[in-house]
Amino acid sequence: MSNGVINLSPRQSYDLSRKGAVIVDVRESYMNSFKMFNVEKVIYMPFSGLQKSYPDLPVDKPLIFADVNGSKSRESVLFMYSKGYENVASMAGGMDAWEREGLPLTNGKSVRTPGFRTDGRKTGFRIR
Repeated sequence: MSNGVINLSPRQSYDLSRKGAVIVDVRESYMNSFKMFNVEKVIYMPFSGLQKSYPDLPVDKPLIFADVNGSKSRESVLFMYSKGYENVASMAGGMDAWEREGLPLTNGKSVRTPGFRTDGRKTGFRIR
């Protein structure tokens, strides 16, 4: 716990999500289009809309807030405390740490990325 906020590692967050906790991804939509948490229960709720949309979050399940690096998830937890939620935590290090730990990711878009072959001709590959 840090300054009243429960911080979980990405591994702890992943393990808890497999037991019913919900990951709430508060990254803005332009940041969560390509790398997304590949877990069964994830809710995408941008931080900028949290004040308006928080009543849509489940009250009967643990909520783990995540963002890019942990700063907005901490703010989200403090906000949720102010609204009476108790079973909430912040994922330390956010998506950056999740990816470093090799935890499951997915993406919602297929992107064409330019590249070059060894013979110098331009080519591309698809990320899915």
